[in-house]
Amino acid sequence: MSFFSKQEFQKFKGTLEHALHKTAKLAVKGQMVNQLQFKLIMEEHWLDSSLCAIDKITYTFKGNRTPSFKVTCSVSGKSFVGTFYLRLPDGKFQSNSPIVCDVNVLEK
Repeated sequence: MSFFSKQEFQKFKGTLEHALHKTAKLAVKGQMVNQLQFKLIMEEHWLDSSLCAIDKITYTFKGNRTPSFKVTCSVSGKSFVGTFYLRLPDGKFQSNSPIVCDVNVLEK
């Protein structure tokens, strides 16, 4: 059984945050992002891709509602589920809106 270090966990979480922020910026511009694009965006930020295998991504974005992601990943042999929500202070998508990322990551 492989050991999942705190550093690896932080990197995993940080990688998903980066990917979500990049995806959010595309969403703000009105571009839909599909699961494959999100996977590629995430891998751009994951320096050692051998650490992380993305098993499943569910991405939900409807109009001006809060976009959410559920990502199931295997990292160093352990399976994690991350749920991510975008929170906009004014509640609406505009190109100049600050983007805040709420992240919840649980070990499966």
